[in-house]
Amino acid sequence: MVAENATNNKPKSQSTQRPPQPNIEDLFKMDINRDGMLTKLEVTGPILEDFDKIDLNKDGFMTREELGQSPKPQGPPPGGAEGRPLRR
Repeated sequence: MVAENATNNKPKSQSTQRPPQPNIEDLFKMDINRDGMLTKLEVTGPILEDFDKIDLNKDGFMTREELGQSPKPQGPPPGGAEGRPLRR
C-alpha cells in the first residue's frame, strides 16, 4: 500500500495549475458549421462560461476579433490556489 501512495503524492500546486490556454485558431476548431463565428451551442468549458463577456457586441456570436479583444483569464491567486502566502 505504501507504493500506491508514493505514486499519488503530487505537490498540490501541480494539480491545481491551469492547462495552457488554447490559441484562437484552436478555439475555432469548435466552429461546427464553419461560418467563422462561435455560438453557445458550439463551445464548451471555460469559453462557454465566459461567452457573454467575450461577445462584446452582444449579438450571440463570438468572432475572432472579439476573442482577440477579450480579457485574458488570470492564473491562480497569489499564494497558490488556496490563497495562502507562499513559503520562501
